[in-house]
Amino acid sequence: MMGGSYREVVYDNMRNVVKKFIGKKENIILIGKPGAGKTHYAIALGISACLQGKSVLFASVPNLVVELKEAMSNLQISSYRRKFEKYNLVILDELGYVSFEWTNFGLTKTFMKMNPVLLCSNTNFQ
Repeated sequence: MMGGSYREVVYDNMRNVVKKFIGKKENIILIGKPGAGKTHYAIALGISACLQGKSVLFASVPNLVVELKEAMSNLQISSYRRKFEKYNLVILDELGYVSFEWTNFGLTKTFMKMNPVLLCSNTNFQ
């Protein structure tokens, strides 16, 4: 194989993907059936970002929803949002496994504009 081993090629490709979407502050949405490999791919991109010196947060959306509701009930939503600002990449996994209206918390724009977000979902967005 020209250009190195398969592992080197994959690593280079992952590194380039991370550089492009973090550098441009773009978002990625991975949609597919359960077991398709969305979480695996998201973790690989997160590890690649870490190896490039980026800070990464990986969060399960069902757990995030619980934390958000607690923050809202304690009137601490602003401080909760700020905790995400320190990360170069936020990976939100299992979006399709909860019935949750993101707009109720005003977080869609907050998350998507702060830093790049990688969403994994088994549900199409309509």
